[in-house]
Amino acid sequence: MPERRGGGKKILGMPRNVVIIGGVALAGGVLYFWWRSRQAGAATGTGTQADTTGTDYAGDISALQSEFGNLASEVAAMQGTSQPSQATDPSTVPPKPKIKPVPKVPAFRPPVRPKPKLYWSSVQHKWLTPAQWTAAHRAHLAHLQRAG
Repeated sequence: MPERRGGGKKILGMPRNVVIIGGVALAGGVLYFWWRSRQAGAATGTGTQADTTGTDYAGDISALQSEFGNLASEVAAMQGTSQPSQATDPSTVPPKPKIKPVPKVPAFRPPVRPKPKLYWSSVQHKWLTPAQWTAAHRAHLAHLQRAG
């Protein structure tokens, strides 16, 4: 990798490119705000008479509110829903559905003994007759003797 040339020209302790880009951005911002203030001055220049006598903002606000209400009702009609003013009325809001708690899963229990003299085998997971249980128990004991 080629080595960069050290130093370079610096202005106010910053590289030259940073100063150029910052200066262009600053000049653009100043021009933008100057243009905005000029546009605002041109818009208020025609209404200087109304500004000196005082403007009735209440009339403008009520007109805007009625327009908003008309637009909201048109949108609601297009969507097939009720108007927003009706939806916020507490008497028309439907009640929240009740959520039932999730039932707890019971611990594993062997099935109820179907007949007397049957034994539950937790290894085979089934009911055993006394003869089957005796045979399984003897096999288990033989296994323990061989293993141990």
